[in-house]
Amino acid sequence: MTTWSDVGWSSGLGALVRGPAEALMLAIGGRAVAVDDLTGEGVVGFQARF
Repeated sequence: MTTWSDVGWSSGLGALVRGPAEALMLAIGGRAVAVDDLTGEGVVGFQARF
């Protein structure tokens, strides 16, 4: 599940990943630069991709 903290929107299933929309979009697109701005138990899954 992703929670876009600056726009008040959540979507999906699974481990929570929370952060600003820009950081989430960069991480979803495979950009490691934004992972430090994310929180939640699902961040480990994002970090494993890089």
